[in-house]
Amino acid sequence: MDRITVLCCCNMAGTDKKKLLIIGKSAKPRCFKNIKIINLPVSYLANKNAWMTAEIFTSWLKDWDKELGKQSRKILLIVDNAGPYPKLIDLKNITLEFLPPNTTSLVQPLDMGIIKNLKTHYRGLLVKYILKAIEDNLVTPSTCAIDISSKINILQAIQFVADSWRKVSSVTIQHCFAHCGFRPLIDLPIPPIVSIENDVVQCVGNGELFIKIDDGVQCFNENENYDHILDEIAERSLQNEESDDDGYDVQPVKITTREAEKCIDQLRLYFMQNENGNAPTTSLDVCADFIKKQSFDKLNQRTMDDFLQPNKI
Repeated sequence: MDRITVLCCCNMAGTDKKKLLIIGKSAKPRCFKNIKIINLPVSYLANKNAWMTAEIFTSWLKDWDKELGKQSRKILLIVDNAGPYPKLIDLKNITLEFLPPNTTSLVQPLDMGIIKNLKTHYRGLLVKYILKAIEDNLVTPSTCAIDISSKINILQAIQFVADSWRKVSSVTIQHCFAHCGFRPLIDLPIPPIVSIENDVVQCVGNGELFIKIDDGVQCFNENENYDHILDEIAERSLQNEESDDDGYDVQPVKITTREAEKCIDQLRLYFMQNENGNAPTTSLDVCADFIKKQSFDKLNQRTMDDFLQPNKI
C-alpha cells in the first residue's frame, strides 16, 4: 500500500503558507509519466519508507535559506523537537528554535488544529471523489469505498493535499498560533472552522475518527542516525528507476497546447451557461493567457524555412 509524508510550514499570520513537502516511496512513480516534477503544486522527494529524514530536512532547509537570501529576508523557524531534525545546520537567513521535549501537544501551533483542518479538507475531497466515481458509474455495484480509495495514485493524492492546504484559511492559522500563546498585536475574532468538506466528512458516520484515522502512522525513524543516512544515499540508484509499485496507476496522457486551449473554451462556455454569477473567470483568463503564450513561443521557434518548404511530389 502507498503512503506519503507531508511537511507543513506557515507563518503566524497565515499569509505565507510554504509549498508542502511531500515524501513518497518512489522517486518516479508511473503516474508521473509526462509530468515535470518541478511543476507539481508541492515539493516532492522520496525514500524507501516515505519517511522524513535528517538528510531531507537539511536539504529542504538549505534550499529555503537560499531563497530567503535572494529576497533579503530573515526568519525565525519554530521546529518540533520530536523528529529527525538536526540542531546544528549552517544557515544564514533562518534561525531555528526547537520546542522543549514532550510539549508538542501544548505549544506546537500546527498540532493545535492546522494539520487537522488540512486533513478535514483532504478527507472531504476523498469522499467527494468516491461519490463522483459512483455517480459516474465507474464502479460495479459490489465495489465499496475502500476499493475506490485504494486506487487513488500518488499524483491524485498530491493534488488533493495541495488543494486542501490552499483551503486552510489564515484565520484558522492565526487561531491555532494564538492558542499556543503566539498572539498578534490586535486580537481578531476567530470564527469556528466550518466548510463544505466538514459537512461531507460527517456523512461517513464518525467524522472525527475518519479525520484522525492516520494520526498514529509513523513519519520518521525515532532511532535515526547518520549510518542510516548513508544507507539512504546508497539506495539512490534504485530510486531513480521507474516504480512498479503502483499497480493501479494510469499513466497521464500528454496534453497538447491545442487541447488545453479547447478546454479553456469549454470552461468559458460552461461559466457563461451557469446561473451563478460568481464564476472565477479572471483566473480562467490568466490560464488562457499563459496557454496562448506557450502556443506563441512554440510557433516562434519555427524558422521561416518551415513555412517555405517546397511541396514534394
